[in-house]
Amino acid sequence: MRISSVLLGVLLLANHAAASDPSPKTVASVYPYICSGALRDAELADLGGDILATSEGLSIAQKDLDEHIGKAPAYIRDQMRRYPVYALEQYITSQLILLEAQEWAKKTGRGSSFGDGLARSYLGAQLPKFTVTDKEAEEFYKERAKLFGGAPYDRVKDAVVGFIIDEKKRDAEDRFKAGVSKRHEVRVSVSWFATEHEKWAANPVESARVSGKPSFVNFGVIGCCDKMYPIIQDVRASHGGKINVVFVHVGQEEVLSNLYAAREIPVQIFFDKDGKEHFRHTGFLARDQIVAKLSEIGVQ
Repeated sequence: MRISSVLLGVLLLANHAAASDPSPKTVASVYPYICSGALRDAELADLGGDILATSEGLSIAQKDLDEHIGKAPAYIRDQMRRYPVYALEQYITSQLILLEAQEWAKKTGRGSSFGDGLARSYLGAQLPKFTVTDKEAEEFYKERAKLFGGAPYDRVKDAVVGFIIDEKKRDAEDRFKAGVSKRHEVRVSVSWFATEHEKWAANPVESARVSGKPSFVNFGVIGCCDKMYPIIQDVRASHGGKINVVFVHVGQEEVLSNLYAAREIPVQIFFDKDGKEHFRHTGFLARDQIVAKLSEIGVQ
């Protein structure tokens, strides 16, 4: 009887500890695909009122976000209103980068300006120097010759190398920006995210991902990724109702593409039937490669 009582006590304590687990929930742990940048590591919290996010003295209310969206270029404004999570992520990232840049400027004797020029200088100072091998440049050219007007590789080699270096810089800068919520304590409204997730989940990629069927998603632009488009159509026709095949036109859905971290084109993402990302690829992907990846997630 005594042993049973002790065991019961241990079980009760364990259950109580699990029920009162104080570890905070992050955006990524609850909504793994709603964004791809700085907000993924932000803590979901009850902030009260119309406050959407806070971080080290910074407080962003709905009116601040609306003002930020209103200043965006007209071509992307409606997209930001449809997916305000992107707008909030962009806004809080820019604010925290400015704070970091000011601190960096003080330490390095560059003054205390809050301007965009200072932020660009600060970001540039965080990036390493990049190099490109001949093999890397040649493979890049083969996959994207159309970007260079079909000119022979030898004539555009320097442009190819420059393009790759710029791409590496953008990727490195994106990774650095995405780390701001690791360098700062960022908290976001749990109720706002729940509401926005419900609306966001109606987008074509998410609808396919949670459908219970494997999904093949291609982010591209008709006219630039012409080699991929007929392959996508063929895969859709040959696999019938076994999978979801989704094409996202990046030129029309720039914000949605950014939320799924599809910043270069074309990008292909394969989700299994449980909605888990199985494979991601940037560049041309041949039909047999697509079929092989589908086979890995149980599609014959």
